[in-house]
Amino acid sequence: GSTTAAQPKPVATAKPSQQFNIGDKVKLTEDAKYNNGKSVPAWVRRTTLYVRSKELDGGHYNVSILKVGAITGRVNKKYLKKV
Repeated sequence: GSTTAAQPKPVATAKPSQQFNIGDKVKLTEDAKYNNGKSVPAWVRRTTLYVRSKELDGGHYNVSILKVGAITGRVNKKYLKKV
């Protein structure tokens, strides 16, 4: 049988990669994980976070529940959405 019909069309190439700037307010997606592979707790996902770094290796950003102070965690930009 033919396998070409089963191939999904790539959607990631349709839009440019999202960029975030230090100070941007973001929310996390429901499936967000920290860069160490641990799931982000629900209360953090429900909280508006602040981007606290430029884009790091692998498309990660440091994010925090605070504008200044401790970093809450590092997540991939695929889990971020601007608010």
